[in-house]
Amino acid sequence: MKCSFHSSVLVFGLAAAGLCQSQAPPAKTKRVVPHVLGTREQVVQQAPNEKVSLTADGDLVIEGAVLTNGSLSPPVVQIRAVHVKPSVTSVVRITEGGYEYQYHIQNGEGARQWIQIFWVDATGPVTAARAPAYWRVYNIDRSKAPTERVFIGRDAVDTDTTRRLSAGVVENGFVLESPCRPGLVRISFKGHKPLRGEAGFVDDEDFETGEVRVSEWLRREIIRISMLDGNSVPVYAIGPKILASAPALEAVRSELLQALRIPEFMADRDSLMSLVAAQDAATMKNDLSALASRATGLRGEFYAALLGYLQ
Repeated sequence: MKCSFHSSVLVFGLAAAGLCQSQAPPAKTKRVVPHVLGTREQVVQQAPNEKVSLTADGDLVIEGAVLTNGSLSPPVVQIRAVHVKPSVTSVVRITEGGYEYQYHIQNGEGARQWIQIFWVDATGPVTAARAPAYWRVYNIDRSKAPTERVFIGRDAVDTDTTRRLSAGVVENGFVLESPCRPGLVRISFKGHKPLRGEAGFVDDEDFETGEVRVSEWLRREIIRISMLDGNSVPVYAIGPKILASAPALEAVRSELLQALRIPEFMADRDSLMSLVAAQDAATMKNDLSALASRATGLRGEFYAALLGYLQ
């Protein structure tokens, strides 16, 4: 945004020598008023026949595009990178510097794409990140504090299937280190889409080189839905979350409230509501222990992590 300020300088002189101060003309002032100049984003109207939606399995459907001859195009389906079935098992170890988070990642049976890249949204500092062979840590994005987004992806040519997370495959050796205590974090996964020239490539994205033309409204909607977070499959896991200085009971209540918003925990909803209302650590510890004794998967990992706050 560009700002322009208009002001004037008031110049005045003293009266001739010998004149008393009361004879001097009163000083005049001018108010400085800023004028803010800028440009507004152009408003683009949606045509009545234009629509962007998702199929039941997550592909993009574009309606209202036109062909180069001016006639209306049939609905265009764009394959997205969401045809993976990720699940994560977390193991948390206490270290001298804080905590080590180990992840075992599986791409479930029936996945139509292999996992090419994923990212962990830690809400505290990540001091180190490691990946197994044929994978690597691409980047730790710290531009949106306090979240630190750790990107981990394949480090092999697409024709190499060694340690590839295809359907039904489990891989381990993904590790984060952090001084932050464990809590629920989101891990997002993207499937592989063949590039031009690779086997299985489908030219379903570059409309402008084909026979289909899209309006500016359709183009913006396609871009919005195809942004990084929208074009991925998120799951919850245990990861770096709570600063070590945070009061234990406050941290546990905060995590329980988040769990109440996650479908995997709906089976424990009544127990979680009771835990949030607990006023002392002993009661909370006993009730958490009872939950942990019969929970598996993410629920079991989560309750065990919270019990660590109450030791």
